[in-house]
Amino acid sequence: MDYINAKTFLTICQVHSFSAAAQMLHVTQTTVTARIKNLEQQLGCKLFVRNKGGAKLTANGLHFEPYARQIVETSLAIKRNIPLPYDLDNRLAIGCDLTLWNPIAAKWLTAIQTHWPDLVITMDVNDSKHLYEKMQDGLIDIVISHQTFYSQNTQIDHLLDEKLVQVQSSDSALPYIFIDWGETFKKLHDQALPELAIKKLSISLGPVALQMILDSGGSGYFRTRVIQRYLRSGQLKLTPQAPEFSYPVYFVHNRRNDLPFEQLKVHLLEVFEQTHNWF
Repeated sequence: MDYINAKTFLTICQVHSFSAAAQMLHVTQTTVTARIKNLEQQLGCKLFVRNKGGAKLTANGLHFEPYARQIVETSLAIKRNIPLPYDLDNRLAIGCDLTLWNPIAAKWLTAIQTHWPDLVITMDVNDSKHLYEKMQDGLIDIVISHQTFYSQNTQIDHLLDEKLVQVQSSDSALPYIFIDWGETFKKLHDQALPELAIKKLSISLGPVALQMILDSGGSGYFRTRVIQRYLRSGQLKLTPQAPEFSYPVYFVHNRRNDLPFEQLKVHLLEVFEQTHNWF
């Protein structure tokens, strides 16, 4: 699909008029009509119904709209990134799990810049599934995550052990908040605690749930490194007889390039060892 045609389609969606779209795009209305006709021929369906009131999307047009946005976004990304403004051998793309970015990612990036000042670094903080998909496409070199991804082109190194433990406010154990620590945790959680399998309150981000418990009471599962200071201060306490779940951290890297992975891993381990207050 052509970028220009897709952009024209989206402009009409925005202004609901072929003539108004032509003005916005600085072309004639005949050109706009031709572009949409070309799209309709490629797709084999009608995209707009035109009348005196303007242009209205058909059912097929509505269905095509998100794909048109993808075409435009992909084309713009290609224009931004190709040709590459740097040497591929001097590029490092890192993926960091949402649960590990603060404060680990920032401190590790600082260490990398100190030891490899000429590296061009990009970091994507996202969920593990998204990061591993990008790694499979060759867009990410390293992923730091609690989840693993097996491929003939990747190497998985166990960085450190971590546990998820159930804690509760010193004031009240209710409500119980389910924090989404990934599919593996969800499965083990529901097996071990079937009475909590129906989740009345779920939060996908640990820091939000933790703040809610600290402010208003409640309970939930958190990493031991995160809750140690609150246990020491007495704001939280361990829930008696609650099961614990293993939650290790992995360093997964792409074998297809020659980056200094071992040295990068050493510096990351140093950051973990020196960082006591996790979020």
